[in-house]
Amino acid sequence: MRRTPVSRVPTSRTPIARATKLRVALANLINKITLPAANLRGATAERLAARHLRKAGYRIIARNLRTPMGEIDILAEAPDRQTVVFIEVKGRNTKDRDKDTNNEYRPENRVGYHKQRRIITMASYIALKYGYTDRPIRFDVIGIDMPRGTKPVIRHHLGAFESKV
Repeated sequence: MRRTPVSRVPTSRTPIARATKLRVALANLINKITLPAANLRGATAERLAARHLRKAGYRIIARNLRTPMGEIDILAEAPDRQTVVFIEVKGRNTKDRDKDTNNEYRPENRVGYHKQRRIITMASYIALKYGYTDRPIRFDVIGIDMPRGTKPVIRHHLGAFESKV
């Protein structure tokens, strides 16, 4: 009686396994390179916000500063060179029909109570870690409408919310 050959499970030494590993690695790399539309929009909004802040006299200390609790979009020093500013950036792509006079749909209004608490927690962590506890701290929100084909509309809300850090 002849036995049917058992298919071999690919191990790292077989050519099939190496090819599979390469395909997986290539797919992971492509996923990292091609950002989803929301990430691309966020990166564009943060770049526009940083440019706006520099023109206004701010000194950018860090962008996309990661903490165990999340990420601060922009950490900057105010033009007075004393105040440390934690900035949350919100952006949206708008079309002509989306232009509104109602403030309800502006992107900066998406920074609600829970997001504010999270930003305050991250700010406390950063202030302790990097020694900003002796300086005044402010929380700003920048909202950016990015209509296609026209200039972005940037709204900078100074001291958008308060906390004792």
